[in-house]
Amino acid sequence: MNWNKMNIEGISVKVKGHGPSLVCISGFGCSDWNYDLLKNLLSSSFQVVLINNRGMGESAPSEGEFDLKDLARDVLKVMNALSISKFHVMGVSMGGFIASELTLMAPHRVLSLILGCSLSGGEDFPKLQKITEEAILKGREFPDEMRESAVLNATVHPDFFGTDLFNHILKLRLANIPDVDAVLKQVRAVDLFLAREQNLHEIEKPVLILTGDSDRFVPPVASEILHKKIPNSQLIYIERADHHFFLERADKVASIVNQFILGEKDDYQHLT
Repeated sequence: MNWNKMNIEGISVKVKGHGPSLVCISGFGCSDWNYDLLKNLLSSSFQVVLINNRGMGESAPSEGEFDLKDLARDVLKVMNALSISKFHVMGVSMGGFIASELTLMAPHRVLSLILGCSLSGGEDFPKLQKITEEAILKGREFPDEMRESAVLNATVHPDFFGTDLFNHILKLRLANIPDVDAVLKQVRAVDLFLAREQNLHEIEKPVLILTGDSDRFVPPVASEILHKKIPNSQLIYIERADHHFFLERADKVASIVNQFILGEKDDYQHLT
């Protein structure tokens, strides 16, 4: 079964599989290649809906500025068009920001939430190494392979340096370089998000929090704080994995997600 590709009011979407619907939202400056090694594993159990944020992949760019709540509304727009009333949602990195906003915005529609290598705004969370607009523009002055390799050297676990997997992730990044203006708009939207606190205590749905135990970009302590703030949450560390844990350890992540959504909590707690 191939992926069903469509465009819904400018948002590029891919759908495959049967079973409970699982929406997958990608991270900063990324399209659905974030799920390249997960998507087929997940689609064997779920109806997987891959959504490309504005200006990413084949999604149309945003004419004006936006915040992450707007991107959450885009997800709802897609799910309305697909006639899917209730769904599970997974977001990695910035995709987790959008997924949490979506859960707070439409709690009657979200069945469960999966946050990967993510965090939230406010003083309680660690400050990330800020990605400035100047740094984004300066980075574009370097050859693509040099720039993207540098990003991966800082976000892929050293165990994978020089491996076929590292090269595969590099090829994914090189084949999906977004327009710089779209990236700059995401920078501004993320800055707005991180400047304020979310009402995480209001999330009542089951929540699975995943983090690479060696994440150098969003340190695991951020996931630990999320776990403390979200009442009905579980935290699992992915061993020997960095910020790209969802690609580095795709088989293990898919297994955990399957058991979280389809099984009982006791089935996946042993995987911590």
